[in-house]
Amino acid sequence: MSSDEGREMTATERKWMAAVFLFFGMFVLAMAFGWVKTEPSRDHTPLWVMVSAGMMFNLGGVMILLVGREGVDSIRNLVMWLFVLSLAVPFNWVAFGEGERHFSSSVSGFGLSTAAASAESTGRLVFGGFALLMDFMVIWPVVRVLRGKSAFDTQQKP
Repeated sequence: MSSDEGREMTATERKWMAAVFLFFGMFVLAMAFGWVKTEPSRDHTPLWVMVSAGMMFNLGGVMILLVGREGVDSIRNLVMWLFVLSLAVPFNWVAFGEGERHFSSSVSGFGLSTAAASAESTGRLVFGGFALLMDFMVIWPVVRVLRGKSAFDTQQKP
């Protein structure tokens, strides 16, 4: 057991971790916009899916920077909502988008491992389940705001 288990990250550690997330987010965006040359993909991932993936990392970095800061609850909530939205986009594209998908599955345990190709319908079903769950997490705060409630605060106020 580590001696610093359960210890909060220092501000410097948070900044470094946020920098890693921001770097990878910018790298994915650079690939999406063609600023970094990559091998052509056989899957032809749409630009908007790549941008969403890059934004997910960038927003993760911003969330890390907002940890422990006072008076930024609304900004933090918006960033969290945008993060979940950017995470949901690729899942929705894989599950419900046009085109053929290729999936694989693996099972490991007791020192044994097996891997095989999975049916497209199985893969889309699994991704679709998670996509719908994330869609709910994106839509629910909007519904709460439209009902005149706080998007994220679930505590009843007197």
